[in-house]
Amino acid sequence: MSLKIIDNFLPIENFKEIQKIFLSENINWHFRPSINSKADKNLFQFDHCFFDNMMIYSDFFSLLQPIFEKLNCKSLIRAKLNLTTQTTKSIFHGYHIDYENNKTAIMYFNTTNGKTYFENFDPVDCIENRLVSFNSNIKHSSSSCTDRLRRVVLNVNYYEY
Repeated sequence: MSLKIIDNFLPIENFKEIQKIFLSENINWHFRPSINSKADKNLFQFDHCFFDNMMIYSDFFSLLQPIFEKLNCKSLIRAKLNLTTQTTKSIFHGYHIDYENNKTAIMYFNTTNGKTYFENFDPVDCIENRLVSFNSNIKHSSSSCTDRLRRVVLNVNYYEY
């Protein structure tokens, strides 16, 4: 099991088009009172769900097709944007897995100092247009950023070809 980190995951023109929408006021964000089951109960996040439980929930779902294709996505489990807000000090959110026995990919839509941590692997910096993919059984954790107002990442859970 290993991590695969790909910088400049999408061609820059394609990435900038998607980024512009994902960081705009056109995205509806939904408040979630916790970040994950392991996180401090005082921590919250916002998300925008594209796909879950075999249903499309977002008019922006089609924007993700180039990402799914490049991931060799055979079957999608869930795809959502996560937005965490700036904190005065970096906060580790707690190791967890999203689902067992598939693949997870995290794509960064803005550059911040909020890292993604992995059990038994080095942390991954949050750099726009970077994607990290890994076996979903690897425990991971987000962390808050202190240098930007928000940290926006795409979380995809899927089966690959």
